Amino acid sequence: MKNFKLYFEDYVLLTEAKSKPGHIDHLEELILIRGQEGYNQARAALTNLLSHLQGKSKRKVSTSVKWDGAPAIFAGKHPVNGKFFVATKSIFNDDPKINYTEDDINRNHKKAPGLQDKLKQALRLLPKLGMKNNVLWGDYMFWPELVEEEDIDGVLHYTFKPNTIKYAVEVDSKLGRQIADKVSNGGSGIVFHTQFHGDPDEFPRTLDIDPETGKKEEHSKKWGPMDGGIVKRFKDVPNLWIDDAYFKELTGKVTLTDDEAKQIKDIIKTADTLKVNYNDLPVDLVKIYLNTEVRGGEFIKDPEKSYRAFIDWYSDREKKKWKSPEEIKTAVQETAQQQREENLRLKLAEFESDKIDFINMFKVSSLLAQAKQIFINKYDNAVYNTKHFLDGGDGVLNVTNPEGYVAVSNAGDAGPIKLVNRLDFSSANFVTGKPGS
Repeated sequence: MKNFKLYFEDYVLLTEAKSKPGHIDHLEELILIRGQEGYNQARAALTNLLSHLQGKSKRKVSTSVKWDGAPAIFAGKHPVNGKFFVATKSIFNDDPKINYTEDDINRNHKKAPGLQDKLKQALRLLPKLGMKNNVLWGDYMFWPELVEEEDIDGVLHYTFKPNTIKYAVEVDSKLGRQIADKVSNGGSGIVFHTQFHGDPDEFPRTLDIDPETGKKEEHSKKWGPMDGGIVKRFKDVPNLWIDDAYFKELTGKVTLTDDEAKQIKDIIKTADTLKVNYNDLPVDLVKIYLNTEVRGGEFIKDPEKSYRAFIDWYSDREKKKWKSPEEIKTAVQETAQQQREENLRLKLAEFESDKIDFINMFKVSSLLAQAKQIFINKYDNAVYNTKHFLDGGDGVLNVTNPEGYVAVSNAGDAGPIKLVNRLDFSSANFVTGKPGS
């Protein structure tokens, strides 16, 4: 029998930004991507969710659970030619890999026989669901080789680990019986979470030229939350378990207390007072630096210390490009080295002149992260059909919550927002090499 220890977590809130299709940026980093506009969007996301969980919002806000599945699966009728297809994230390649036949799968994924098998099964079974003209994006959650039986605290469970999280479902439960029925006949489980909402000529993505930079800009906003009724209208297909990601709260309505609402309002009020000139800051570098904090198991505990740590990180990063004294053989090389040293000195002096903006930027990011924690705590109080564990690598499974949640407002000003355990899930993803950390 496995032993479990309680695993306490910290979370971050995420939202869509101008990124590659399928990539989502952390909410507290929107300020690093869009500056003041990014802060305004983050603020709108928080206030919309605040009103919703206080029961005061006239806007519809739906919430879904972020499942940690893999590989990704895209399926539906191609908006242009009407043919049914299946695909992986390679659908977003410059030369999209879209599979209409098993021959397409063999050709496009010849180096991945296991993936071939899953795509071929999807190509055979998914058309039977009655997907109509919907093009959906989901994740594989289980297949026969992945599902095992395990004794957890004296109770027999089916367990499966498609990615970072290990899921456990009691054998003697409705979901457990469904899984047993599907996998006994070689079936698989898929959770759909995203839908294509664009015009045919925008599928699967569009690329525009930025008139100022001349660079291609990705536009993936045509992929968004699913119509909540789609999966409910699907036909039952043998060997195929399908669900959507919408939040199914079994313990009652999730609402904020007056004290929690006040905490969020105070955080937003404090953030509003912090003035930052984002245009003068090396935001791309700061974004990279913050990932090093996450890898180290923390996130802006002290804004001033984070500023100093960024300066040290940047200095070390630049010095790695320098030649060692032993490598300098000529006067030209020595002059070049002196120029690099002078450039670093000037850049660090420039950073120091912007110190207040740096520190305030870190403060804003930290405050946004604190606000999302209050929301995630509320959703974590729900009861789920699956139990979730992280493998600590020491033979002990750590009890955890779902990978995260997605809340969507129809207001259109904030966009979809995700609440994800960054310090644990993202750091784990860095270790495993999973993209999107």
